This record gives sequence, structure tokens and C-alpha cells, in this order.
Amino acid sequence: MNAAVMPAAARVSGSLAARPRVMTAQRFASGGLLGVFALRTALSRTPVST
Repeated sequence: MNAAVMPAAARVSGSLAARPRVMTAQRFASGGLLGVFALRTALSRTPVST
């Protein structure tokens, strides 16, 4: 499985590098999504169990 993912990731990375606007949009989207997850976690009332 990993052997198939690596060439696909390299191809996507190459195409993103050729399109700076798409790469910028992807960075904003992923950063925003991580921010939403962080806020959801911070505001969650579920107790943390260890």
C-alpha cells in the first residue's frame, strides 16, 4: 500500500508546486481545518481520561 501512495504523493506534490495559488489555497484550507479541530477540542466538555 505504501508503495502506491508514495508515487501518487510525489505526483500531487509536483503539480501543486507548479501552481502556487492552488498550493496557497490548500495551505489555508488545511490550516483552517486544523484550527477548527483545535477549537472543537478546546471547547469540548468531555473529560480527558488517562
